[in-house]
Amino acid sequence: MKKNFLFLLFILVFATLFSQAKNIIQDGIIHIDNAVLEKPIVLSGQWNFVKGSLLGPKDFEAAFLKKGQPIAVPYSWYFDDFEHGIYGAGTYHLRINCDFAYASLAIKIPRISDAYTAYWNGKEIARVGSPGETKKSHVSQWKMLILPLELVKKENDLIIAVSNFNDISSGILSAPSISTIQILERTTYRNFLGEYFVLGALLIMAVYHFCLFLFRREDKPSLFFAFLSLVLGFRQLFYGDMGIYEIFPHISHIVLFKLGYLSFSFAVIGFIGFLYSIFPSKIFKIETAIIFSFSFLYSLIIIFGPIEIIARVLIFFQVFVVFFGIVALIEMIKAIVHKRESSVLFFIGVLVFFFAVVIEIFASIVGISDMNIVPKVLLVFMFFQSLIIAKKFRNALVISKRYGENLENLNRSLERFIPREVLSFLNKDSIMDIQIGEHTELLMTILVIDIRNFTYFSERLSPEENFKFLNSYLKRIAPIIRNNNGFIDKYMGDGFMALFPDSPGCAIKTALEIRKAMLLYNEHRSSCNYEPIAVGIGIHSGKLMLGTVGDAMRMDSTVISDTVNVAFRIEGLTKTIGKDILVSRCVVAELEAEESCRFISCGKHKIKGKDEPIEVYEILSS
Repeated sequence: MKKNFLFLLFILVFATLFSQAKNIIQDGIIHIDNAVLEKPIVLSGQWNFVKGSLLGPKDFEAAFLKKGQPIAVPYSWYFDDFEHGIYGAGTYHLRINCDFAYASLAIKIPRISDAYTAYWNGKEIARVGSPGETKKSHVSQWKMLILPLELVKKENDLIIAVSNFNDISSGILSAPSISTIQILERTTYRNFLGEYFVLGALLIMAVYHFCLFLFRREDKPSLFFAFLSLVLGFRQLFYGDMGIYEIFPHISHIVLFKLGYLSFSFAVIGFIGFLYSIFPSKIFKIETAIIFSFSFLYSLIIIFGPIEIIARVLIFFQVFVVFFGIVALIEMIKAIVHKRESSVLFFIGVLVFFFAVVIEIFASIVGISDMNIVPKVLLVFMFFQSLIIAKKFRNALVISKRYGENLENLNRSLERFIPREVLSFLNKDSIMDIQIGEHTELLMTILVIDIRNFTYFSERLSPEENFKFLNSYLKRIAPIIRNNNGFIDKYMGDGFMALFPDSPGCAIKTALEIRKAMLLYNEHRSSCNYEPIAVGIGIHSGKLMLGTVGDAMRMDSTVISDTVNVAFRIEGLTKTIGKDILVSRCVVAELEAEESCRFISCGKHKIKGKDEPIEVYEILSS
């Protein structure tokens, strides 16, 4: 260690925090007794190392005495000795002292970067790839192996000759472990189950969020989160115990290398897209475009470039990702300041996820290959995401309920302008369904009522008093219409027009009840020293067209028919001949026996719009 002492000190602290077990190896020697074999013994610590050469069992001892040095396992040899460089060859040695004989002893050798030959007590037990001291003689391969060992003596020597000319990290990047073959296979199986569990969970979340996007295409966060879950789920298979070999035993190391690196660049695209779709802003939009561009460019380099270029560019891309990750955190802090919905929960989840990404990036830089924690941490992030979704769902229910109540109130308000009966006759469930020009033809009785001498009367009142008077009057009269199966179609100043779809008898009954109501109302007015008022009522039956008229900005219901004209003319006759209720002959003719009333003919009268005079009757009583 000649340079950057503080940096290496930080690496050692980091190693202490995240290594799988305490360093039990000193000066390249470890002592094992039978009692500790109940669980795998991780061979992390200080091994012997000879740089620059691929040595066999016969050559190592002499070479070590000449130019050997201790080295930390697991880490890249570059960070143990910068002068060695990333690429080249080196040989590791560990002496394992055992005071017992164990027939089923075995060793688990994880991925070593990125070709090696392993020797046990002078015999070759494994060869992964083809290690060479030059790039031409070197062939890369990544693979995890579990190998049986023979204990024939107390002192046993493990030698691993490694070469690397492709990967950014070199040497033993994940410490081997030793135990019985049954325990190693069991722990490896558990590791596979854990990886497949995380893969399955992430795939389920990916499908779930993608379905959310399909049901609501503007839900871009769900699309990006589905993509991120899918990428990190499959990333599980490319690291750790490399479960990809269980599915594709003969997969090329080049394909595996590129898939592993692509999972990182694609995950960056998915995560930054997810963040921007939730917290869009002009500044963040520029940052997102930059990250997308660089991630896409690096993905192209991974797909089409040689392995050594991909590995060299990775460190720059990692620094770039960390920098823009900090920028993204700043944007989320701004969202918290502006009190965006669920911004605090989201920030906590992203902070945990970002911290895991930084740890994994740093682990890859110093050469710890089994620090694949991001997919697991994504499950934690999903917990926060589920809380946010639950909160949004609750808020959506509250808002939906509020909107429903507002819509119901709005419909009730609108029905006071367009009666519900009109909706029923037009076969509509809601006022929202009505279009301009819709109509229907019906047989109805029309009742028209008007206050006598209202102009003279209203001129003596203030505007406020006018409206108070009219509303007081209508409050007494309008319920009588509804109680007799009629509805008011139009208010016209001091009068209105009501329609009765059932029979003329309902209109006659209404008129008589209005007569009684006016007597009571005038008694009340007299007691308040107000002048009494008189009304005139005209009733006529016939066919009419009920529908809607207007334009895109204003619509109203209306009745079009000669029947309407006649009803208004009959109401006008009440002033001329001094009667309060007049009905046409056709109304009298249509009355059923049980609806008979006392009538008296008022003769035939010529009215405007009709060639022949019409006969009208005064209603005396029911």
